Amino acid sequence: MPDPSRRALSSYRATVRETTAPAWLTTDSIVTQFSHRVESAQARYRTFVAKGRSGPRPRDQLMGQMYLGSEEFVAQHQPYHVIRDVPHRQAQATRPSLRVLFHGKQSEAKAIHLAYRRDGYRLAAIAEPLGVHDATVSRRLKQAEQTNV
Repeated sequence: MPDPSRRALSSYRATVRETTAPAWLTTDSIVTQFSHRVESAQARYRTFVAKGRSGPRPRDQLMGQMYLGSEEFVAQHQPYHVIRDVPHRQAQATRPSLRVLFHGKQSEAKAIHLAYRRDGYRLAAIAEPLGVHDATVSRRLKQAEQTNV
């Protein structure tokens, strides 16, 4: 990641007081998160930014181009209804993985139903982690829906 002090559109230099902040930029709320003493806060902020530069970029860890968090976190916070304005690629990426679905608290029948009807997984994809044929998944899905799982 490039040095933030060399980026033209960065507030870094103003935050560490290497330059005067423009009138529209307030940096006190950032600095006071690190310390109430200005010098200590600036030093801690510099360290914080330096550590962040050496780690993975958050942008590379996004799921579905817009969610940052584990599969479990995304599964807990995603909407379970179709949002027409969300591109298919983004909506599909927010669905829980089959691993999460089948290791959840619900029954296998409920997990199959959710995976197929709500999350759009294909029968063959559902069958693979269960170690069964997709026709078996189809029968289990039909049984689950007949019993209102």
